Amino acid sequence: MYASKIRIHPASLGSKLLLTAIEPYYKYVNNDKTTEICGYKYIVALPEYGFDKLSIKIQGEKQLDCPTDDFVAVEFTSLEIKVYSIDGRAPRLTAKAEAVKIV
Repeated sequence: MYASKIRIHPASLGSKLLLTAIEPYYKYVNNDKTTEICGYKYIVALPEYGFDKLSIKIQGEKQLDCPTDDFVAVEFTSLEIKVYSIDGRAPRLTAKAEAVKIV
């Protein structure tokens, strides 16, 4: 995996981030997935980009429950977005934050 030093400014994602799902992510040991939950991925849709989705990891306990009836706008604290590539494939984004809240 190639990690770039390129950072994406969070404001470039648009004015709204709509929460669509929440999934746990797990610890890996020697490239093997364990059953230990490290944190949660908050998957958001980006309306200003044709509803493309971005997964944002937050370590630790689950901070929100995902609404089942409608999307809700959320805001992240200390959101950091990076670019990476695996085996020379097209660049992809990875994102992490310290906290999330409904706005």
